[in-house]
Amino acid sequence: NLANSYYKQGELGKAILNYERAQRLLPRDGDVNFNYRYALSQVKDGQEEKPLNFLQRFLKIQRRFYSVDELVKILTILFILLGGVHILSLYLKWTLRLRRLVISGLVTLLLIYAIGFVYKIQKEMNLAISLNESEVKFEPRIEATTYFRLSIGEQIKILKQEQGWLKIRRNDGKMGWVEKKMLEKI
Repeated sequence: NLANSYYKQGELGKAILNYERAQRLLPRDGDVNFNYRYALSQVKDGQEEKPLNFLQRFLKIQRRFYSVDELVKILTILFILLGGVHILSLYLKWTLRLRRLVISGLVTLLLIYAIGFVYKIQKEMNLAISLNESEVKFEPRIEATTYFRLSIGEQIKILKQEQGWLKIRRNDGKMGWVEKKMLEKI
């Protein structure tokens, strides 16, 4: 609702920021996803994104499918299930082969979700949204040469902070400095 309100007021940067936040909480909500894509279609995108290979596309889809809370719940359930199955296998005196098969399957599943959880946290750490169009400089100074421009609602990664300036990296790999007030962390 907050994102919709910002959109109606014409503050597209803040609307996109809050759609992104809502999408992290409700990753499979159809209304949020539709409104987010619609808001993104309203901005001029000044950058070319690198084409993704199959594995990168798959990881991006998987990262956006689960929320952090859902992944924590899944990992907790798998860990408890692993312990319960291990105790049950000892109590019921399963054969060594059956015990290894079931436990290795659960451990594999646990590792896959744990790696996915770490990947999601790493990819989403220090992301920000450009609230307005802004110039990105070669150095953290107003009088520095402009390297490129950020579009409204563009998602970037914050690398470093220095006296009111942020060193950023765009999705296409370009890096530069922008004033802190032009961005907001997701």
